[in-house]
Amino acid sequence: MTSIEKRFLTLIQKNFVLIFALLFTALMVAARGMMFSFPSYDMQVCLVPWFKQIKEAGGFASLAQNIGDYNLLYLTFLSALSYIDADPVLLIKLLSVSFDFLLAIVAGVLVYDHSRPEGRLGRAVLAYCAVLALPTVIINSAFWGQCVFTGLGMTKYAI
Repeated sequence: MTSIEKRFLTLIQKNFVLIFALLFTALMVAARGMMFSFPSYDMQVCLVPWFKQIKEAGGFASLAQNIGDYNLLYLTFLSALSYIDADPVLLIKLLSVSFDFLLAIVAGVLVYDHSRPEGRLGRAVLAYCAVLALPTVIINSAFWGQCVFTGLGMTKYAI
C-alpha cells in the first residue's frame, strides 16, 4: 500500500461517522425527492390554493388577511416562498423537508450534549439518522407536504 493510500484509508477511518452521516443524508434527500411529484389531497384543496391567495395578495402583505388555518409562522414562510416563481407543490414540500433536516440536526445536537464524551458523536449521528429515516417524518413532509409547523396552530385537520 502506498503512502497516499494509507493516508486516504486513515482519513476514512478517522472520519467514518461523518462520512456515514453525509452518505445517509444524500440517501434521505433522494428518498424524499422521489415523492415530490405526488400532490396530496390536502395539498390540492388547501395548501396550493392558500399559497396562490398569498401570492395574489402580495406575499408578506397577505399576512394581514385571514388566509388558511395554519399558524402565523408557517404562513410567514409561505409568504416568503410566494416571491419565488416555481411550482407551489415543490416549494411547499421543500419547506417541509427542510424542517425534517432541522429536526434531525436538533435531535443529534441534543443527544450529543447529553451523552458521555466517549462515543458521543456516533450516538448523535445515530439520532440524526434515526429521525431522518422515520417513515412518518418522510411521508409527512415529502409525500403529503406537511410541516412541523402546521400542527402547531391548526384549527382543523384535512382528511
